[in-house]
Amino acid sequence: MIAIKDFGLSFDYVAVNMAKGEHLTAEYLKLNPLGYVPVLVDGDTIVFDSFAILMYLDDKYPQQPLLPHDLQKKAINYQAANIVSSRIQPLQNQPMLNFVEGKVGLDEKLAWAQYHIGKGFADIFLAAQIHPAIKKFNVDMVVFDARVLVVVISDYD
Repeated sequence: MIAIKDFGLSFDYVAVNMAKGEHLTAEYLKLNPLGYVPVLVDGDTIVFDSFAILMYLDDKYPQQPLLPHDLQKKAINYQAANIVSSRIQPLQNQPMLNFVEGKVGLDEKLAWAQYHIGKGFADIFLAAQIHPAIKKFNVDMVVFDARVLVVVISDYD
């Protein structure tokens, strides 16, 4: 939603309450058979997955790019997005946590999440992942002071 606002586009926001299972309804699964959020519906085009949506919007509206034109800076942004989407964010999803808790118990689940989320933050972090890491898993962000790279996506040259 933030990216759509950055493009200055008008859009209809539809909230999906995952706690109530709205992402698993037949209607929603027609848009995204995996049952994940978010989903972008742009006319006949349906795109799901945050990164895919961002790339779609960036390509469709090149007059207002999200990514820098500099290849090295663009690669750093791709790296940041991949680390978060493949190493940090999945570990905060409830189905993953329920599975781990079922295997090792509640206390070990917290230690497991702290360890793996912390490894991701040792490489890089994005703001959307910080709050749950601190509040939900008590990850001490102080230990990353010298090792964290913050990517500013709007940094253009």
